[in-house]
Amino acid sequence: MVSGCCGCCSALRPRYKRLVDNIFPAIPQDGLVKTNMEKLTFYSLSSPEKLDRIGEYLFQKASRDIYRRRHGFVIIAMEAMDQLLVACHSQTLNLFVESFLKMVQKLLESTDPQLQILATQSYSYSVVEALMQHLDAGGDRSTDARDYTRVRAARAAVLSNIVAIAAADSKETDEKLYQEALINALGEFADHLPDFQKIDIMMFIINKVPSSQRANKGTKADAMLQSILLKSLLKVGTTYRTVELSKAFPAAFLEALLRLAGGAGGRARATLQRILHTLLDRRDNATRVAAPT
Repeated sequence: MVSGCCGCCSALRPRYKRLVDNIFPAIPQDGLVKTNMEKLTFYSLSSPEKLDRIGEYLFQKASRDIYRRRHGFVIIAMEAMDQLLVACHSQTLNLFVESFLKMVQKLLESTDPQLQILATQSYSYSVVEALMQHLDAGGDRSTDARDYTRVRAARAAVLSNIVAIAAADSKETDEKLYQEALINALGEFADHLPDFQKIDIMMFIINKVPSSQRANKGTKADAMLQSILLKSLLKVGTTYRTVELSKAFPAAFLEALLRLAGGAGGRARATLQRILHTLLDRRDNATRVAAPT
């Protein structure tokens, strides 16, 4: 009798929740249930208005599993979100993107290296490309300013966490390689954004850079943070294609660069000069000059 009641309650659950639940196996080692994932994908394609609910439900399930340290199920949830992001083509995907970015942020905030690596792996080329295409397609601010702002805020939160993790203070060689990988992930992410958003990212980063005085006289962590943020700024700058100098150097951005350069140490000053040269060099002359004749 009890079993029958449970069955009735299950049947009353929204269809999208039942489809999401069915992609998870009894034990995580069995991996994503592919046949049920195909059903969820088909449902998402035929009912795109449900995508935001599907994304939010996947995020909620994964968040609970992160808290319970059931990492196998977290991996399955992330795999499902990746597949839906690549497969679906709809204006309504913007709210799903918000859940996707929240999921990546949640993984990056975790203290577990396995989950942090999962977040960066989820930023494979195809997923980033799909993400940027959907954001560009639905990024018209006149369509829904509230949705645009929410997605933009989620994107900034992901960038902030990438930089924060990369700035972790460690002397280990493996940690330095990990920092470089995260900075490269930031560059890959920025490379698929339109140029005006790259300027936004560079402004976002430079406003987080500790002052040269603080980095020189403060803690070692301050100096490390300044170094990582400047490297991140350089990485994003290399993806920017300067057409008009006035757009590449808004007054606030240029002032911040010059202010940092004023009292910066040797390494920081060299990085700042590379940033300036990168943005000024509209025709890639540096490569030609460096090449032997």
